[in-house]
Amino acid sequence: MPPRATRYEVNDKVLCKHGLFFYEAKITDVEEEAGEMIYTVHYQGWHKRYDERIRQSKCPEMFLPLTEANIAKAKADIQEASAAKTKRKKQKLEDDDARKSENGSRASTPSDRAGSSCHAPSVHSDRRGPVSKPTEVVIQKSAGDDADEAVMVSLGPKIDAQVEMLSNLPRLFKKILVEEYNAIMVQGKLAVLPARVTVYNIIEKYQEFTRNLFPKNVEIDVE
Repeated sequence: MPPRATRYEVNDKVLCKHGLFFYEAKITDVEEEAGEMIYTVHYQGWHKRYDERIRQSKCPEMFLPLTEANIAKAKADIQEASAAKTKRKKQKLEDDDARKSENGSRASTPSDRAGSSCHAPSVHSDRRGPVSKPTEVVIQKSAGDDADEAVMVSLGPKIDAQVEMLSNLPRLFKKILVEEYNAIMVQGKLAVLPARVTVYNIIEKYQEFTRNLFPKNVEIDVE
């Protein structure tokens, strides 16, 4: 026959498992449901919202006798886990600082290439493969442009070709796209997600803007 299950009474103290660890607890209520005893336990020093109801069938895995040896082991397990967590957090902070320092060093390296008003540093990442060629960024504006309307027009042949494909877009949109490329690929900044304005929103506003320029019977197709 299996050993008889231990019965507990109100005010009995045990070590009760909460999550991964055992904590000192006291039985505050005992009731019977469907022929099975239910124990309400309160963790010492905790708010009562953490009180739990433990069924008799779960007691062998949830309860430990409140002995000096069990208390010492429970405290040691908690301290060991806390120390490991602190160590991981410290290591993560050190890794983050190292990455920031590396990115800052790359971003602060000036280009000695002449003939442009603004040059970008080499863009590379150890995770993405070999170092790519530096991307040349030239800021130009016409005589009639305001300072805040200057458009970056030279980002290297590949990017210039892609920007040229967007020639139908208003200049303001192209300016935004170029500045976003410069911020992410050159300065190493990451976009905040989710984006406040999505690509879908931009295209939708562009379609709405374009419809106002043409008769209603003209269909606008944006691919």
